[in-house]
Amino acid sequence: MLSAPRPSESATRPATILIVGAGGHGCVVAELARACGYSRIDFADDRSPGAAGALSDLPALAPRYSATAVSIGNLPLRKALLDRLASLPVPIPALVHPASTVSPSAQIGPGALVLPGAIVHTNAVVGMGAIISAGAVIDHDAVVGSFAHVDAGAVVAARASVPSLTKVPAGTCVRPAPPITAGGGIK
Repeated sequence: MLSAPRPSESATRPATILIVGAGGHGCVVAELARACGYSRIDFADDRSPGAAGALSDLPALAPRYSATAVSIGNLPLRKALLDRLASLPVPIPALVHPASTVSPSAQIGPGALVLPGAIVHTNAVVGMGAIISAGAVIDHDAVVGSFAHVDAGAVVAARASVPSLTKVPAGTCVRPAPPITAGGGIK
């Protein structure tokens, strides 16, 4: 479920990416995009004088790039912006840092960001637009919902799940719900 080909696999367009949001997280995503092979990285932002355009310019601006990404940490706003980009004729790839470890059986949704040092284990699922920060671990068979954020050093244990639009704070652990027995008690 890795969404678009890596830039080096595309022979039709140069590897260019428009990142929505030029703040601190935008710098992180720009470095991630560079590590993924994008040669030209521009921003769309309402408050950055060096941006290629404002958010209102997205319909005209985004199609000029071979890919787009969102670097906004506010999860509901992130979802709204990714939904808006999805209506435009430009790919929204998952960006997976080459210094992360992702199992071949893991599924990474479009627009997801997997940062350096993150581990996504066997049969794990990372939903659309989710952020897996540096050093986070998504253990086997775990599910991270769409537009969720697993912050730096956090762990989502085996078979645990993180609901959509939820932030897991840095350094914490999400464990699976305890099994319920037929009599209603915890096993």
